[in-house]
Amino acid sequence: MLITMSSCQGVLINQDIPFYSEWMSYIEDDILVKEIVIPGSHDAGTIGMIYAAKTQSLPIYKQLIDGVRYFDIRVEKKKNAELVIYHSIAKGQTFTRVVDDILEFMNNNTTEFVILDFQHFKNESMDDVAAVIETRLSEYLINNETDLTDLDFIDSMSLESARGKILICWGSDVCADRAWAFRRNNDSGTLEDTVMESYYDSAYHKLDSADFISNAYPDYYERYIKKDKGLFVLQGQLTAKWVLGSPLDREIEHRDNMNNFVRNLKDKEEWLSYTNIIMRDFVNVGWEKIDAVLELNEYKGNIKEGMDFLSNLESLKSD
Repeated sequence: MLITMSSCQGVLINQDIPFYSEWMSYIEDDILVKEIVIPGSHDAGTIGMIYAAKTQSLPIYKQLIDGVRYFDIRVEKKKNAELVIYHSIAKGQTFTRVVDDILEFMNNNTTEFVILDFQHFKNESMDDVAAVIETRLSEYLINNETDLTDLDFIDSMSLESARGKILICWGSDVCADRAWAFRRNNDSGTLEDTVMESYYDSAYHKLDSADFISNAYPDYYERYIKKDKGLFVLQGQLTAKWVLGSPLDREIEHRDNMNNFVRNLKDKEEWLSYTNIIMRDFVNVGWEKIDAVLELNEYKGNIKEGMDFLSNLESLKSD
């Protein structure tokens, strides 16, 4: 059964289809993680927030079941020391709830690999977040216990070595000396030896949809191609043009254009080979956003021989 969501001109995915919860089982073991095309969730824990801050419609567990494997996580420490997800000034679900969702999925999906990208922290929450990670997620964490730099370690990491595990990308120098905390770059990409590039220029993201795609992506791909190491997040969301603007309104404007851009990457060989994580708003609204990303793994040659990957996407599409 599908629940209609007319306000976003689509449907919330309300089916638990095994293919999406185990899609990484179709990927060759020796494929590098940076070569896999992965659906990502922007401001992943914003369910329940006010319209001006809400960017996702379903909890993280449901996003995982539907195929999302990358999550943009932002944690604030309240005055009472409780850790909550935040977006701008809005506060949402507790960080404990997010961890519960992740654990429930990881306990039952050993072929999969999850990236938690802690882009931003608020009110000096870093130490508290690290303590929760070490207490509750330790058995799943990827650690660099080699002589390689973190960048070389992640750049050479195969899916086989990452299955059933969680990679923590860390947006702060505080706690970054831990073996499980892999330093991400900043929005401009000006830091050295970071494991993840995730460019964000607000001037681009406030443009109309077509102008955003034609201006931002040539720039973002060029920046990453110059580095050509580590993970690459292609940010696919538009930013509200005014303080009380709605991410949902911007996504309605942008959705079809962005889906078409992702689909057409299969014909852009110079970009396809570098495409890794594609992050979206309202990622669970219709199968199209997830399918468009997943099918690129077929065109990159990532699928195990004899596995019928595309037919699963075609038969289950419900947008």
